[in-house]
Amino acid sequence: ADGKYQVTIATKAAIHYSGRVRWEPPAIYKSMCQIDVEWFPFDDQVCSMKFGSWSYDGQELDLIHEFFEEHEEDQPIYKYTNGNITVECLENGIDLSRYYSSTEWDIIAVPSVKKHEKYPCCPNMYIDITYHLHLRRKPLFYAVNLIFPCMGMSFLTTAVFYLPSSSGEKVTLCISILVSLTVFFLLLVEIIPSTSLVVPLMAKYLLFTMVTITVAIAVTVVVINVHFRSHRIHSLSKRARKLLLESKLARYLLLDDPKQLLGSPVKNLSFSSKKPNFRADRSDTLVVQSPVQFFNCNFEEFLSSTTPVKNPTRKKARIGPKFSVNRNQAGLFSSFGSSTSTPLIQRNRNVAARICETASHLAENDDDQSHLKTVVDELIYIATFMEDADHAKKIVDEWMFVSMIIDRVFLIIFAITCFVAEGMIKAAI
Repeated sequence: ADGKYQVTIATKAAIHYSGRVRWEPPAIYKSMCQIDVEWFPFDDQVCSMKFGSWSYDGQELDLIHEFFEEHEEDQPIYKYTNGNITVECLENGIDLSRYYSSTEWDIIAVPSVKKHEKYPCCPNMYIDITYHLHLRRKPLFYAVNLIFPCMGMSFLTTAVFYLPSSSGEKVTLCISILVSLTVFFLLLVEIIPSTSLVVPLMAKYLLFTMVTITVAIAVTVVVINVHFRSHRIHSLSKRARKLLLESKLARYLLLDDPKQLLGSPVKNLSFSSKKPNFRADRSDTLVVQSPVQFFNCNFEEFLSSTTPVKNPTRKKARIGPKFSVNRNQAGLFSSFGSSTSTPLIQRNRNVAARICETASHLAENDDDQSHLKTVVDELIYIATFMEDADHAKKIVDEWMFVSMIIDRVFLIIFAITCFVAEGMIKAAI
């Protein structure tokens, strides 16, 4: 405390008829107290000011509660003795009638304690009075400017996992939230007293949120990596497909059924980019009656056929005198024209229809068989390419759906984590 108590303003003394003199010189007392910032900004502090004399003992100087003498009937005084110490406690030891309210602190209680203590150095007791000021910080300023923005940014962490991976802004959003919380953390460091004894509650919450966002950045990088995987390098394992795509996990996460979106599971296929060739194979050929029968210009029936062209009575049939149709190639036409054709196939219906019409026209003349063979080769090449592209697209769609499942799982986890963290803060308050 500040030990300089000089009276700088001259004041008058009140003299009573009984000989009592009342003199109240104004003085400013400066004191220091230890601040506990563990529950900042919802903290209570207790500061004490002790008044006594080291020069005069209790027989020469007595300190009394003047406020108690004026209101002796209104409030009781508590006394107890413990060895060489006698204590008198008063609940309201300070007159607050002229107190001006502070914008940062509320005064909760102002008890006072009077002690008669005998020290080993002296035979007589010494008297002192200690005033305890119970202060409570007003949290409105910190709640509006610090707590609510931090809570809002912590909830934005869950929005990161709801943002589509194809937008390309997931990592940017995470880093923006992390930078914002870092700014608030630096602001908090400037506000609270510098101490290494305890970590404030608000600092714990900010550190927890920053760790959460750091984990969210790592998870987001993994999700983006899964989202943009292709069929050429990565393949979905059987366990992952069974757990993520073939189970009911997507329904529990409120996502669409992957079986309806993706269709049948994609098998591990080797994608060919080479143009297939026609060869007359005696052991693996199919029978067709004529080129016109094979290239039926009714393209809707051609696409709706689900089985290869077959003739059980003959083992081999030639399209004209020069070439025959391979069984695998005929089966390719069947799968290409199946009823489960993809949008990629549907977009090329007009091209294939024109090729089919041209091939049927050329098949009517024996002189145009060489041209017909070229048309068939090109048609099979287009069908092979479209089928390969369809399978590749299915694999890419599977990886995209897996990334959506991972996003939804961590969205739920982080949402629960944010609610639990804020609930713990409210419970601590």
